[in-house]
Amino acid sequence: MKKLFCNKMLFVITIMFVILSILFFEFGYCNPNWLVNCVLREQNISYNFSLIRIVVYFAIITLVVLFNKKFIDKAIDASQNKYKRILIYITVSTTIVLLIFYLITILTPKTIEETYIPMINSIILTKSPSIVITTSMIIRAITVLIIALFASSIFIIYVSNDIVYNFIIIICTFGLVFSITTDFNHTIDESRHFATAFNVANFNIRYSTEPITDNAIKEIPQHMKFIAIDNYLKNKYVSSVYKETNMDITTLPVNYLFISYIFPAIGIFIAKTIGGSIIDIYIIGRIFNLILYCILGVIALKLIPFKKNILAIILCTPMLLVLAASYSIDGFCVGTCFVFIAYCLKIYKESDSITLKQTLILLGLFFLILTAKSMTYMFICIFALILPIIKTLKKNKKYLPIIIVSIVILLILLIAMGIYTKRTQLFSDVRGGNTNSSEQIKLLLTNPIHD
Repeated sequence: MKKLFCNKMLFVITIMFVILSILFFEFGYCNPNWLVNCVLREQNISYNFSLIRIVVYFAIITLVVLFNKKFIDKAIDASQNKYKRILIYITVSTTIVLLIFYLITILTPKTIEETYIPMINSIILTKSPSIVITTSMIIRAITVLIIALFASSIFIIYVSNDIVYNFIIIICTFGLVFSITTDFNHTIDESRHFATAFNVANFNIRYSTEPITDNAIKEIPQHMKFIAIDNYLKNKYVSSVYKETNMDITTLPVNYLFISYIFPAIGIFIAKTIGGSIIDIYIIGRIFNLILYCILGVIALKLIPFKKNILAIILCTPMLLVLAASYSIDGFCVGTCFVFIAYCLKIYKESDSITLKQTLILLGLFFLILTAKSMTYMFICIFALILPIIKTLKKNKKYLPIIIVSIVILLILLIAMGIYTKRTQLFSDVRGGNTNSSEQIKLLLTNPIHD
């Protein structure tokens, strides 16, 4: 069985899984109605063609061909572990079995209509009478499951002892899956971030005072499930930009600097220029935001001199991956924060003092953080003082008690200030909902394992 783990065989398996994922996405995710009706031969359903999707497919295959050797060599080294080989066999076998089940399901769509749909609707209608499951929804849901299994198989094959490579693999597998499965406009924040990126893509950087919008954007509902996007895939996007006069909170751009939205804006601009549906444009923008997170994460992992595993685990937590694979500004903010922290630790490890060049780099990184979250992350700047503070403490140990007392007093003052601003409503949270900080802290203290 070890013969399976050679360069050519791993390359063939990888290309096969990538191409199958693309085909499943194109037909099962973007054209489930057309697929089912081709099998039934009952009626003519138009095909949802998108040029931008074709371009992206070729780009993905090209990148896999160009960079496969570096990843395959590390995968082969890691495959010497017999437990990993067993895990690969199990995952690939499971994927193949479910793939066969999927093809049988597609070839017998009447089974879906006569068995699965009545059963699922009988469960759902008792809780949500307004939701009615259709054949296309079932096909798209199963398609996403298969694509997720392909992604899992590729991840397990290529996971190795190289932390940076593992991070890239996770972004290219699970990150991409999140970009198509997470609810569209999954929070009010995402719809507003999308509106901001859309403004930047249309070269309107005065969106805070003179925002523009589009009917296609306003029509995308909040929390739209990926199984219910048929109506937004049918037609090619046609620009109908106009100035926003109805200040609806869900379509109003957020008041952050345009720098944070350059990457998703590039994705939106490319997609709407080449041609695709509004869903294609939405997903491409998400992917470009994910690419930005990947770049920042790789830089941080390259810079940090120790504890790379801990940083990689944090970067790959599902919540951060979901945020990075959406229009949330948190992907950019978190990635930039980690680059800043990693660079501070690099200076601490390698230098006895901070040079002018290092100071300018730190100031530049800190400026990017402030553009993302204004003054919210001001206290992260203390990481830049890690070197002089530690050196000072080592030379002046007799002042350590005074320093500790000063820090405690400062923390007490900060907490008191926070309570005061909360009670006096000096600062308010415009998002609405359950944003009561006091109640949230109380919940965490009384139910520590709730989340």
